[in-house]
Amino acid sequence: MPPVSPALPERVPPLRRVLHLLRAEYGALNLRWLVASGIARLLPRMAFVRTRTALYRLGGVRIGRGTSFYGPATIWAGLCRFPERLTIGTNCRINSPLYAELDAPISIGDSVAIGWDVRLITSNHALGGAENRAGPNLASPVSIGDGCWIGAGATLLPGVTIGRGSIVAAGSVVAGSCGPGTLLAGNPARPIRKLGA
Repeated sequence: MPPVSPALPERVPPLRRVLHLLRAEYGALNLRWLVASGIARLLPRMAFVRTRTALYRLGGVRIGRGTSFYGPATIWAGLCRFPERLTIGTNCRINSPLYAELDAPISIGDSVAIGWDVRLITSNHALGGAENRAGPNLASPVSIGDGCWIGAGATLLPGVTIGRGSIVAAGSVVAGSCGPGTLLAGNPARPIRKLGA
């Protein structure tokens, strides 16, 4: 949840009040990203993969050579200049829809395969009192190592690091990090076995 703008004191000139309101409503807009992602969203899935990827680069996402987006991605992050918080390595294959929430950075290594409908979540809430259990926003980065395969419908929660060459099985919800060469599965995901080199 994006941070709330502080309230203005009661006696503030009308022009300053209007500017404050505009900043609160539109301050998070990144026009470069809006235009690039808007055009990318119009392209048919599984077609124009290089064009879509080039548009995301133009929008500010750091994407390595040979990486392809096979459909639109939803990339969002509260009130920050967010595209720079997403780093994607070389030769990755990213299916759609991908949801990347960037309250904290997300790093995707080289040669990573991401399945359909994967969610990368970086924010959570502190536990609040009974009157409001969703307390203040907390954010932690997500990192996916080189050579990983993230199965369709998987969710990676805040603070998770997936070690190099690991697999997250389809539909898994990953709340804890794993070392390299691990097969994770389940909800919550647990290590099933070590994978060969």
